[in-house]
Amino acid sequence: MILTKGLSPLFKNSKSALFISHISNSNYYKLIKLIFPTLLLSFIYPYHGLIKLFLQKLVGGKLMLNKISILTAFLIFVPGMLFAQVPDHFTNLTVLPKTISKEELIGVMRSFTEGLGVRCGFCHVEEEGQSPHKFDFSSDDKDNKKKARIMMKMTQNINENYLSELKDFGGGNVIKVRCITCHHGLKEPKTLAQELNGVIKRKGIEDAVSTYHDLYKQYYGGFAYNFEANSLAELTHMLIEEKNYDAAIKISNLNVEQYPNSGLAYFSLGEAYEASGDKAKATENVKKAVELSPKNGWFNKKLQELQSQ
Repeated sequence: MILTKGLSPLFKNSKSALFISHISNSNYYKLIKLIFPTLLLSFIYPYHGLIKLFLQKLVGGKLMLNKISILTAFLIFVPGMLFAQVPDHFTNLTVLPKTISKEELIGVMRSFTEGLGVRCGFCHVEEEGQSPHKFDFSSDDKDNKKKARIMMKMTQNINENYLSELKDFGGGNVIKVRCITCHHGLKEPKTLAQELNGVIKRKGIEDAVSTYHDLYKQYYGGFAYNFEANSLAELTHMLIEEKNYDAAIKISNLNVEQYPNSGLAYFSLGEAYEASGDKAKATENVKKAVELSPKNGWFNKKLQELQSQ
């Protein structure tokens, strides 16, 4: 049973019923899932109990609801719950203007949750024993809130004192930096190379390879990480600079496995072998890179250098 069966009595013989039926039996869910995942995950958890209760009443106690049913109900009812929880008057505002309206403040907070893929509790202290969760918005007990203020000042400075100067060069509206510009839905704005290099340092190369596959399954097709061959090539360069040649070779081999038709993947592997002292394998892989990208001047130059040694 889907939500439209529960909602149809409310919209009987109306265009609304047709709309809800259509969206529930089409591919719109996939589109919504791509556009709003971060926002949904940020807000739905604190209210899951109320949503469950509402849906039970709505469909006569039956919970045989598919994903679009829950998603539709959430989009209709949860924003109002969030709005009701935010106080009408604010205290302890140190970066945002003290005259900011409730609607404007909620918009700012939502931009944070979208940008970092988090919920309110990431920065705000949750009051114990409250259901649904309530927050002490004025408290400064969480370090993440203090960091957020610093980041807000940074983006304001960039937008007001630097990007604003680009208007003198024409070209229409100047883009503004927001949380999502760098974070891409992640708590920390790290590239894939930076994330994996951190895993290598903490746990080793095998865990890094496993983490790559996990991140690929979770984020591929989105914009959180760049999974093209250049990301692992960047990591290879990091590892070569750190003289971690075994890890550099392992990562480059992973790159070749993922992108067997990428000249860059083979070139990067050749550089890793060259750094480790294996000239033969370095030449072999750079030669393969040239075969895949014959017009790449850098690849050709490196091959000539290796062959002349």
